[in-house]
Amino acid sequence: FETWVLVQNPGNNDATVNIDYLLPGGTVIPAAESPLVLPAQSRDTVSIASTPGAANQFSVSTVVEADQPIIAERAMYWNSADGTFRQAAHDSRGVTAPADTWFLAEGSTGHSDEGYFETWVLVQNPGNNDATVNIDYLLPGGTVIPAAESPLVLPAQSRDTVSIASTPAVANAFSVSTTVTSDQPIIAERAMYWMPVTGVYRQAAHDSIGFWMY
Repeated sequence: FETWVLVQNPGNNDATVNIDYLLPGGTVIPAAESPLVLPAQSRDTVSIASTPGAANQFSVSTVVEADQPIIAERAMYWNSADGTFRQAAHDSRGVTAPADTWFLAEGSTGHSDEGYFETWVLVQNPGNNDATVNIDYLLPGGTVIPAAESPLVLPAQSRDTVSIASTPAVANAFSVSTTVTSDQPIIAERAMYWMPVTGVYRQAAHDSIGFWMY
């Protein structure tokens, strides 16, 4: 994977931007570029891999803070093992605050003759207290299935990744929504990948931050 943090300053004053990377277990690594001076009415791009401590990590979340109002976004690219450069990609805007309830409407782990989906629930705890996180999967008809990992203890200033397919009852379901609740404010996101039966692994992808309720 390649992951890029994109920051924009639409204002009339220069902004000083601090970027921190959160790893599983609670390790926090400042970006090599941090603090970054972002001139008024400008943008910049930061590669997570340019920071040695985060250069080969499968699970990295990002916290972006600034002394002026800015916009932050994350773009990801997948480079295949056979050498295909950036064969798939997805992107998501950031959120301005964590919340204790998140809804992810889209999701699928379905298999067919054409291929199959992977769906991942990504949770980040930017706070200073450990969070107990419950994840429930909602199916057509009203069936609710707790995630195999639920309840999940998410350490302070950390992130984790949950595969929907790791819960047997939803391991091959074409329509799955997710509800994420926590006793501490967190952030939840969903990433999906599509694999054809033959050919390229993770040929296509898309991603979305959840809808939140405070």
